[in-house]
Amino acid sequence: MRSKFDQFLNMNVGAKILSISLFLLLINLQLSAQELFKIEDESISKEEFLYVFNKNNINKEEKTRKEAIDEYLDLYVNFKLKVREAMAEGLDKKSAFKKEFETYRNQLTETYLSDKEVSEELIKEAYDRSKEERKVSHILIKLAPTAGPEDTLKAHKRIAALREQVIKGADFAETAFRFSQDPSAKENKGMLGYISTFQTVYPFESGMYNTAVNEISNPVRSRFGYHIIKVHDIRNSLGELSAAHILIKTPKEAPDEVQSKNKFLVDSIYQLIQKKAITFEEAARRFSMDRTTATKGGQLPPFGSGRMVEEFETAAFALAKDGDVSAPIQTDFGWHIIKRLSKKDIGTLEEENNNLRKLIEKDARSKVPQQRFVERVKRENNFKENAASKNELIEQLDAKILRPGWKIEQYKRFQKPLFTIGKISRTQQDFIKFLQRNRNTKKVRDVKYRILKLYNAYVAEECTNLERSLLEEKYPEYNYLLNEYREGILLFELTEKKIWNKAMTDQKGLESFYERNKEAYRWEERADAIIYKLKDKKSANKVYKLAKKGKLSTKIASKFPGIDITSGAYEKNQNKYIDAAGWTAGTYAPSEWEDQYVVVQIKSLLEPTGKTLAEAKGFVISDYQGELEAEWIEALNKKYKVEINNETLKSLY
Repeated sequence: MRSKFDQFLNMNVGAKILSISLFLLLINLQLSAQELFKIEDESISKEEFLYVFNKNNINKEEKTRKEAIDEYLDLYVNFKLKVREAMAEGLDKKSAFKKEFETYRNQLTETYLSDKEVSEELIKEAYDRSKEERKVSHILIKLAPTAGPEDTLKAHKRIAALREQVIKGADFAETAFRFSQDPSAKENKGMLGYISTFQTVYPFESGMYNTAVNEISNPVRSRFGYHIIKVHDIRNSLGELSAAHILIKTPKEAPDEVQSKNKFLVDSIYQLIQKKAITFEEAARRFSMDRTTATKGGQLPPFGSGRMVEEFETAAFALAKDGDVSAPIQTDFGWHIIKRLSKKDIGTLEEENNNLRKLIEKDARSKVPQQRFVERVKRENNFKENAASKNELIEQLDAKILRPGWKIEQYKRFQKPLFTIGKISRTQQDFIKFLQRNRNTKKVRDVKYRILKLYNAYVAEECTNLERSLLEEKYPEYNYLLNEYREGILLFELTEKKIWNKAMTDQKGLESFYERNKEAYRWEERADAIIYKLKDKKSANKVYKLAKKGKLSTKIASKFPGIDITSGAYEKNQNKYIDAAGWTAGTYAPSEWEDQYVVVQIKSLLEPTGKTLAEAKGFVISDYQGELEAEWIEALNKKYKVEINNETLKSLY
């Protein structure tokens, strides 16, 4: 069977011409159907109009769709006429415009080069986790982040075998004591106590929150190696406590007489505080051996679960209310007396959002949105990696390549293909050039790990550059936002020049406009009044009596503490105190408003009258700007030809 292309080649010339003509006609009809209006040779599509209309038309329910579209179309045509004029005046060629627009483009682009949904998911995940604390133990088999497949498999088999042992009944604590490669396991047998979110590395945190009570997690890989985690208990978050303490240092190995002497001292201090013979803060300054906090009255930084030794934490969180002071308690550091200052429980997701976002930005999980973004770009663009070429680089490159001073010619032998993504191919030599751009002077302990990190950064950079090049093609809203901002800057510049500045500086034009429209600027009936505000009723009554007798001068009024005096001519609904007092001349007794007392003195009622230009200037300038803009729009409509595609317009109704 012949293809359609073969069939086309075998058509006679006349048929070909007719076929091409019909095809072009259909294309033109389709393009025409998308065009909503034209200004000279510039076509504005219905898609662009609908994007802006749907974004900005907030009062849809008050009008029919036809009314709303017709009204907005008039505004949008006028907007485009002004932009056309800005272009004609060359405002888009100015360096200030180019700089501002490029700054916005970069900011907008960055929002598309990360997985925004993942960022919000991480905040929600952290919030949900923060409401619980988990008591956990772990066993660690160490493994370097740069470990090869053989070492990785060996470590995984080892941790999996230990997991199998404890699942079959081996004591977890004893197994941790004997086999865990976490140095602290020799003392705590793997027990970490109650911990919550942001208190450990993210993979470990996820492992413990995904494991049920009395269960053992599957092996969890972190930058330290492989862990298995046992969850012993779950409790609601204790929140965050602000506390102060007095410390009498007493090492456990101290002689008995020192132990007794210090116990007597801490008990004596506690009794003095209880009898109010000394304040807690003064006792901390005089006696506490924690010199970093003593000068601050013993105040510690706020803490939650897992931040203090267990005995201290238990005693501190057991204090029922702010100001409570604990009896002396003993830890490995010595004897403490603890005072609760304040306690903050976990708020709503909305309340905690900003704080969680900041914590995530400082945490390793901040890389997750970027990692997911890179994974998506790889997937969408058929990323293929030459693992042998990558491993060759990691094995053969040495610390010299991470420092300044080397030349590219020294590494010319590295030329093998490294990876492809989309239509882009990169070689080992391309990565060498990337390393040359990213050298540093810091000493590197693990060269292979550093090179691997830089390789991953290089892949991420290439993925980001590819996605950046495709933004305008992939995301119509990206183009709309860019164009919207670009036109907005141009419109602002031109409107400021043609309308706003002119209305502010054209005094003759402003006076002429006022004279032609002065009847529109009038005062309604006004109350010429004085308003006195005072904090206490007794003073307010004295002010009222003096004002009523006409004996309240500015000098006398100023003697009343905290008095606030305002005066002026007010129209109805302009001042709540005058409206409440009544619209007749006189002095009105004090009335209570919120936390103050108000005396109102209406001296007289002023007849309606016209406003002077000075009195109405703000309104006159605004209206004059409106007239200038109307004249400008009229001139632009005469200067530029506007054609509306009525068929396309009807399709929007």
